[in-house]
Amino acid sequence: MKEPSKGTRDSGRDSARALARLGASERWFEALVASSSDLLVVLDAEAVLTYANPASREQLGFEEGSRTGRSVFDLIHPEDHEIAATAFADVVSTGGPSSPFVIRIMNVEGDWRLIEAVLTNCLDDPAIRGVVVNAHDVTEPLHLTRALRVLTDVHRILVGATNEGDLLERACQSLVAKGAIKLAWVGYVEREPRPRITAVARAGRTAFLDDVDAPDAEAEFDGGIIGEVLRTGTARVVDDVRRAPELSRWWGRYDATGLVSGCALPLAIGSEVVGVLALHSDEVGFFGADEVELFGGLAQDLAYGVGRLRDAAELVSAQERLRTSEQRFRLAFEANAAPMLFSDLGDRVIDVNDAFCRMVGRRREEIVGRETRPFSHPEDASLTREWRERILAGDVDQARYVKRYVHRDGHVVTAEITRSAARDERGRILYFVSSERDVTEESLRAARLSHQALHDPLTGLANRTLLEDRLGQAFSRAARQGGFGAILLIDLDDFKQVNDTHGHLAGDALLEAVARRLTGVARASDTLARFGGDEFIYLAEGLASPAEVEVVARRFRDALAAPFALEDTARRQRASIGVAVFDGSEGAPSEVLADADLALYEAKSQGKSCYVLFTPDLREEAVLSRSLARDLREALEAGDLEVRFQPVVDLASLAVVGFEALLRWDHPIRGAVAPREFLAGLDEGDLAAAVTAYTVEGALEAARGWPTRADSERPYLGVNVTARQFLDPGFVTQVDAALARHGLDAARLVVEVSEEAALGDPEGCAATAAALRALGVRVALDGFGTGVTSLGMLADLAPDVIKVDVSFVREAVANPAAAPMLQTILEHAARLDLGVLVEGVEDETVLERVRALGARYGQGFHFAPALDAETARAVARAGLGALQPTSDLTTWVKSAERSAQSR
Repeated sequence: MKEPSKGTRDSGRDSARALARLGASERWFEALVASSSDLLVVLDAEAVLTYANPASREQLGFEEGSRTGRSVFDLIHPEDHEIAATAFADVVSTGGPSSPFVIRIMNVEGDWRLIEAVLTNCLDDPAIRGVVVNAHDVTEPLHLTRALRVLTDVHRILVGATNEGDLLERACQSLVAKGAIKLAWVGYVEREPRPRITAVARAGRTAFLDDVDAPDAEAEFDGGIIGEVLRTGTARVVDDVRRAPELSRWWGRYDATGLVSGCALPLAIGSEVVGVLALHSDEVGFFGADEVELFGGLAQDLAYGVGRLRDAAELVSAQERLRTSEQRFRLAFEANAAPMLFSDLGDRVIDVNDAFCRMVGRRREEIVGRETRPFSHPEDASLTREWRERILAGDVDQARYVKRYVHRDGHVVTAEITRSAARDERGRILYFVSSERDVTEESLRAARLSHQALHDPLTGLANRTLLEDRLGQAFSRAARQGGFGAILLIDLDDFKQVNDTHGHLAGDALLEAVARRLTGVARASDTLARFGGDEFIYLAEGLASPAEVEVVARRFRDALAAPFALEDTARRQRASIGVAVFDGSEGAPSEVLADADLALYEAKSQGKSCYVLFTPDLREEAVLSRSLARDLREALEAGDLEVRFQPVVDLASLAVVGFEALLRWDHPIRGAVAPREFLAGLDEGDLAAAVTAYTVEGALEAARGWPTRADSERPYLGVNVTARQFLDPGFVTQVDAALARHGLDAARLVVEVSEEAALGDPEGCAATAAALRALGVRVALDGFGTGVTSLGMLADLAPDVIKVDVSFVREAVANPAAAPMLQTILEHAARLDLGVLVEGVEDETVLERVRALGARYGQGFHFAPALDAETARAVARAGLGALQPTSDLTTWVKSAERSAQSR
């Protein structure tokens, strides 16, 4: 050990003399062993435990003396006996120390713990007389991920490896067997006669590498990702090989072997990258950031193993030199894998081992004789002094704490420190012994895992878990400090079209772009979260009044106004926003979320692309809606709904050409319920299917009995279905079965779907329409003119009939300036050979006007209301004349129908 520098104070000289005295005695060794955070045990020549240090007793649950006198093999897992026996026999016969190896040891609780150990033969040392086992528990780090499980196996392979090729081959096999990798291979650089990559070990779907010719191997070095890894020394991940043009020459091999993603990691010995570890999977996006990082560590371990095997002769020579008495004396210090240092009572460093120097990136002479403060993290610089004072004061015998150092290259090192006091025979403190462990990677990994657990992996925004936690805190703060908070539930309008039209990758890209836009207008003190799918939530705090939230809502609405670049097109992506304000004085956070959801639903029903503030009325409406839905389900089961039929008329001849089936409900308490009240929310659940089936069955049953005189005069039947039912994969089959069941000609059935449904999923609607036409069923586009359907879109959907909405007809009749638009629709439909039916023909004026504009078919109260089945049969037989005899019943029916529709 070096003498302290001449400039040290008297206390430094006293400590140095004390250290020298202690170094000549067994107390030095005992102090090191007792304060080490590593596991230190001593075995006799028969592998019987004779001593276990405090760390062993604490970490493995030993009570002092409880397991001494037993063979260590009683504690070792049977499958690991061979590894341990080989290492023990080799150390006893050659003098050791051994190379590190990993085995499983059972603690007193009966659990197996993974231990990395080094053996040193001290049988001839009169102070020890045994084999010293220096070990540490590596159980937890080796079970973090599936990559860590592979690392465990490869570490075992590394310990027993004696041949470079065997090491690499077995490592590849382990990656395939234990890491769910489909192909693992190692390639080495060949520089002569030209640079190329040669596979030297492989496992899994090795057919991928069969018959690789020299030009391909050379091209990969020049322009492929493997060559890029070799040139840069950094890892490269390809989530989808089909999106990596630089791999196009290999696409055939990927397809043939079913591989779709890959990861390449450098193998570096010293500063030279000598090869690459390449991993492949049959899953897109298989390699996550944590796994890549851990597999990178595996590549480093393999490179280290290769270097160790190549330098075996030199290592053996070094091990022989270490078999001196000084090595045995300093076993727990210089050769300890754990960084260690000795410091005097003034916290000046007396000595450090190489592991500590490496950990902080400084030479021994830069550390000895000085405090650690200059290279400690500023925020942690006082920790050493604080714990020293607590030990000196007798508050604790041993200190354990985490401290950060600043490495010479600037990066922060996090160390877990165990600090003890070395005392003389009277109990006076002579100096401090610190055993440290670099936990930087563990800390970073823990931070990453924590971030992943609380953030959305696609957008990086807070996820539902973090949002709910912060909402709870915001609720409490508002109740305690006053003021207001608000939840803004932001739902992207018609986002499904993006995934259906452009694919999910484009959808994900749009979600990321939306997240960036929203982040750009969010306050740093608030929380923006992705709540799932295409929903985002913004938690605003510290509002002075509820009115402020409208400013926030407009800010987010306007942030999405500019188009987004999506592939080669510009897409306008709007959003509907539901807003709920809270002050923490009543209710619960979950209720605020529910209120925002109700407001969002209202925003959607108002036409989307707007925001709505929650009011208690919305909750009452929701309760009423749920009650109405429950009663509707009961009415369906009881058969209390009635299918009625409104005639469709040829406007020129006033002949009845068909009927539209309409559902009517006479509620036992509420009376007649307007269709729009009980049909509005059907797309939200399975009730829609039940209502549609009820309507179709009732309509087909009635139509079967309609009399006909000639094929050309058979009235058709129109049935309106919801968007959800129209897009259901089983809908066409259900229609086919119903037609067969009731014996109705498919040509007489017209299935009507709303314009809104066609806009929501045009490709899906077109596919359903084509399938229905294949059965002979016709398709009508209902409510035309209420949305933004382009005339060109009609050619894509190709409906047989378009029904012009009553609101559009009223506008064309009341406003002469709007009439040309209706005329244009009629003319364009004629060119496309589409039938046009105008709704809302309620009086003679409307009839004459739409006739003049060229409309051929229409329906409305001018002709008849929705009729019961018997009256509809009469009209089918005799035409509208069947209604001509004025009766109180006819008058009442018309009046009731108008009243219901007005509601």
